[in-house]
Amino acid sequence: MAQDARSAGIEDIQFFTDVDKKFEKKQEILTSTYPAWYFDQQLAAQKEELKQRKRRPADDEIVPSGPEYAAETRLLEAKVKEVEASRPKLNGPQKNFLTREVANLEAGIKETLFTYDDMQTGEASAHEELKRQMNPCVKIDKRLASMLNLKSYKGGMVSRDDATIATQICNKLLGENTNCEKLRPKSMTCRTRKVAPFTGDEDSPSFGEMMELQDGREPATPAVA
Repeated sequence: MAQDARSAGIEDIQFFTDVDKKFEKKQEILTSTYPAWYFDQQLAAQKEELKQRKRRPADDEIVPSGPEYAAETRLLEAKVKEVEASRPKLNGPQKNFLTREVANLEAGIKETLFTYDDMQTGEASAHEELKRQMNPCVKIDKRLASMLNLKSYKGGMVSRDDATIATQICNKLLGENTNCEKLRPKSMTCRTRKVAPFTGDEDSPSFGEMMELQDGREPATPAVA
């Protein structure tokens, strides 16, 4: 059966390469949640250091030298080249796939974020926040979850923390903004259900009842009149 053009080569995207791994007892182990090429500022610093090591010194300047210094320079140069080469080069279908996945992930992440107002006022539930961070609650393509080694994947979903990691890595590769805080809503506009105003009457159906909030905020006990 012919492969869907929209999915052509998706499994060939290599976010992680040997530069991101160590080998123990013939097993590959990732050394970081993010691939080395993700940290462009660190790579830029290494390239600048390499440039300084290889530049011609001024006549009156004393610089480190000798076999050990030369070996360190060669090692740094090899590392820089390896990291640069490890950055995936996307074809059209691969880029389109990641763009679609980022849109879906960002929508899912946004749904699980407490509002800015609730974070500022302390109304956000710490218990619920931890659940969303750790438990699968954001939809993701199974192939992408596997390629990014997301441990929380279950039933087509990952935790918000893993969804954030996936979004940041994909956006970095696509040249987009990696700051997921941009997704946080400013305020909440509705509740899951209406509760009758508390009148202070013990016969009232809402006596002692807790307000349930759509986004999982800490319930607010109606004040006694």
